[in-house]
Amino acid sequence: MITSLTYWSNAPVASDLREQMKHEADQISHDWWAEGISFFPDPDGLNRAYGDSQLFLLYEELEAEDDSAMAWRDASLIINQLESWSTSHGITWVLSCAGDTVGTVANGHRDSFLADFLAEIKEIAELVSPVTPERLSTISNEYASRHG
Repeated sequence: MITSLTYWSNAPVASDLREQMKHEADQISHDWWAEGISFFPDPDGLNRAYGDSQLFLLYEELEAEDDSAMAWRDASLIINQLESWSTSHGITWVLSCAGDTVGTVANGHRDSFLADFLAEIKEIAELVSPVTPERLSTISNEYASRHG
């Protein structure tokens, strides 16, 4: 099973803009399930904006459907933020999980592959019950110690 979502710009991004996006990501007020938007130096040295966010906790006592519900919620928020940066800064993003490309964000919009990727996570999450704000809150509260 995938555990994290990796994202990078398809072209170099000025260092001041990379720092600005990192700062903006750090300011997002959200109860992240596993990990928020995290930027790192480009591993290939190409000066791209490059990041990775763990989506799943993979706790033994945690039902896969509940882990998937929370991963879907956070992946959706991450992709929404990448769409926003794509719109405001003209960045095209490439996203991957487990080494496989799962889609792109260009001109402020996710492609159909990325939409399908999110739908697959949500499909797993909804094997037990629909993903609702109440269900997400219950799961988050049940594992409130996950960051401790």
